[in-house]
Amino acid sequence: MSKSFKNDLRGQRFGRLTVLEFVPTEGYRSYWKCVCDCGKEKIVASNNLQSGSTTSCGCTAREICSIRGHIIGTNNSTHGKSQTKIYRVWKSMRARCYNVKATSYPRYGGRGITVCDEWNLSFETFYQWAISNGYEEGLSIDRINANGNYEPSNCRWVGTKEQSRNKRNTIMLEYENRVISLAEAAELSGIKYATLRHRYYAGLRGEELFRPPQEHKKVK
Repeated sequence: MSKSFKNDLRGQRFGRLTVLEFVPTEGYRSYWKCVCDCGKEKIVASNNLQSGSTTSCGCTAREICSIRGHIIGTNNSTHGKSQTKIYRVWKSMRARCYNVKATSYPRYGGRGITVCDEWNLSFETFYQWAISNGYEEGLSIDRINANGNYEPSNCRWVGTKEQSRNKRNTIMLEYENRVISLAEAAELSGIKYATLRHRYYAGLRGEELFRPPQEHKKVK
């Protein structure tokens, strides 16, 4: 589905990234395909380009980490939290994006997912964001857009149930002015998930998708 946008960013440079083309999505955010100076392509949200939070495909952070000796798994911490769960969350997040030997790397770093520079280079910055945004023991970090990066505007803390709904193959749609998963829409609307899924793949959208079953039969 195509989407209109106010600012055409094609041809503009943001750090090491040059915008190539607009990427149509069904969400409310605008995304652009960019090419990094290193030659790697990356899809970035418009606001992350314009705010300066994303300025490369991730190569900048890797170079800085290498220079400073912040190699995955060998980072010498002085914050006193190296044995905590949240520190392990931070290390795992970085590993799956930058450590090619990590089991989950192909699903993350292997397809262009990166960690924003401020989190990648500083556990303390990540910790401050986590505590200020609802982190509790037992919660997992979740990317709102499963194709987006680990950065403040695209992350939240959720339970296992919510995180399982946000996989790449999860159907996302608009319901009551919010973009949510089909499973969540089924709970809120009271319509069976299987029914909504069947209607969705039949091409129904909007009011037709959520019409009560008895009314849906009348329309037919």
